[in-house]
Parts: sequence; structure tokens; C-alpha cells
Amino acid sequence: MGAIVTSKFRTQNLMVFIDQFKTTGVAADDNFLYLGFGRSDAWADDVNGNDESNGNFILPDPLDEDEARYWADIVGAKRIQDDDISPVLPRIDWDSGDPYAFDGSEGVTGIPDAGRSFISIVGSHSIAMNTEYRVYECVKEPGGAYCDDYTSNSATDCAAAGATWTAETSGFGKCYIGGSYSAIQTDRTTCEATAGGLWLPNAASNSPTGATGDVAQTVAQVIDTLDGYVWSYLYKLELNDIINSTTNDWMPVIYGDSVLAGSEQAVFGDANAIFSAKCHHGLIHVRLETSDGFPDNDDFRQIGLLRNPELDGGGSKAQSSVYSDATLSLEENTGQLIYLENRRAITRAPDQIEDLKLVVEF
Repeated sequence: MGAIVTSKFRTQNLMVFIDQFKTTGVAADDNFLYLGFGRSDAWADDVNGNDESNGNFILPDPLDEDEARYWADIVGAKRIQDDDISPVLPRIDWDSGDPYAFDGSEGVTGIPDAGRSFISIVGSHSIAMNTEYRVYECVKEPGGAYCDDYTSNSATDCAAAGATWTAETSGFGKCYIGGSYSAIQTDRTTCEATAGGLWLPNAASNSPTGATGDVAQTVAQVIDTLDGYVWSYLYKLELNDIINSTTNDWMPVIYGDSVLAGSEQAVFGDANAIFSAKCHHGLIHVRLETSDGFPDNDDFRQIGLLRNPELDGGGSKAQSSVYSDATLSLEENTGQLIYLENRRAITRAPDQIEDLKLVVEF
């Protein structure tokens, strides 16, 4: 019997992870997540004999068996607040000068067609952000066949939905096979039916703008950029989202209760964007500040996520915002160490603010 665990299962696991650390004010029912950091001792030389000061030094992989050592080396811990965990997507900015061609496959770069930026309806490259910080999903690309409801994937499903199925006869793309392009223009389905075929459109998309394709700006409608691409508006990032949850590689997803009634996203976008975009990554943002009282002029090399650690002596869950002396304040080997990461040495100066951002995949 054929079976599949869909992307929604991964998204649901992400949402459960985020929700379990949203506090209710009833300590007995709440879960508390802390970022604990430590290890002042230098790493041992790597397999090539490089010490940690060498640019080619290979960090050791963290193991489950390292948990006891993590507790022995812990220096401080800071609680992760409700707003410190965000669902995120790989960040793809629409850019007409992008030298890479995206076909929707992970890690496909350097196709020799410099000067164009491609977005695809397939894979992670189907979601892009424009210069207005609006995020869109590509629902149609040039060439091939499509349904004008932009959700049905076959002529049968399209007809059942009361929509129109159209097979385009122009706007085809290139088929990249074995290091060169085929001389015959074709659509994605035909190209990818050929062994090793990698389909690319003939030109980059124009950047979508605004929240709806409706001229009157009254109802939600897809945005046709008149170049063979069609877009569905999802949401817009506000200043707080950009500052706290956006990095060079990741952008947050706005969904659910965060979508305000009457907002642009509520009227024209997608309140369930976390599912539409097939989100399965979470970003955890913690800021270590001078006021936290952590030791200065000391370095650390290891960070971990602790779920419900207990106070020294055991039996009581830690709840304070900061434990600057975690070795003394927290009971060793309590709670659950659910994430462990080894890093190069990070030295804290007295006036230094350290932004730590972790991305967890589900």
C-alpha cells in the first residue's frame, strides 16, 4: 500500500513545537525553554591536526552522549520568550540581477544563464519576497498547461472545480540536459520526462507588486505580471518582523492569530500561509545583553536548548528570565536537552550584545 507523510505533517510538528512554549501564566501547566551556553575550554585539535584558531579547523559533531559534559560546562541560561520563536522560510528576494537560475530543486546553482532570476512553481523557490517586503507564491510559470483557478493540477480536477484548463502554445522554456540546452523549446513536464532534464524558463519574471490583482482593490485576486508568471499574495512583513525574525537566509511567516482582522493579509492574503508555503523551519532568536549579568571577557563554544530545567536541588521548574550563574542555579541533568550545537569560540566583551539565532528543521 502506497503512503506518504505530507508537508503538512512537518508543518504541524513545527506549530506544536512553537505552541508548547507559549506561556499561559499557570506555571504548573507551562513549559519553559532556555538557551544555555558554555564551554570555555578550547576544542581539541581536529582530525587533520588543526587547532581551533586555524581557519580550516573542523568543529566536532555534537552527540547525545555529550549531554553530561554540556551540563558540566554550562555558564549561563536565558529563557526564550513567546515571541522569540518564529516559523521561517528560506529567503528568496526577487532580483533581476541574480546570476543563478532557480529551477525549484535544492542546491541547483550556477546554470550558465547569468543575468536572470528565475522563480518556479516547484519546490522552495516558489515563494519570493519583493522590495516592499511582500511575500508571494508563484502559482503559474511560462509554458505548459494550467488551470485558471491556479490550484487544480489536472484537467479532470480543473473541470470538477468549474474552472478552465488551458494548454499554452507559446512561452515555453529551455531544457538543460547533460551540460547544454536543447535546441527545442518545451514545457517543464516534457523536459523533466527526459532523463536528466532540467527545465528553465526563457526569461525572468517581472516583480509582482501590491496585494491583489483586482484593479478596484476590493477583492483578493492573483497578480498576473504579464510575462507568463502569475502570483498569489500571501503576507507582508512589518518592521518588527524584519528586525527580529529576518536574516540574510530566512524570512518569517505570518499566520493564524498574528493576522489582524481587517489587515491587508486578512483581506487579500492567506491567514494559513504557514501551510500554503509548506513551512517546516523554526527560528529561535535570543539576545544576550550586558544587563543579563553574564560573565565578561570569557568565551563560549556550545549552545543548547533546555526544556524545563529545574532549580538547584531539583523538583522546581526554572522560570526566571536569566540565570547568569547557571552552574550554581540549575540542577544538572534536569529537564530535556533538545538541541545542541558546537561553534567556534565567541568572546563576550563587557558592552557586547550577542544576537544568537538558531534554525531548527522539522
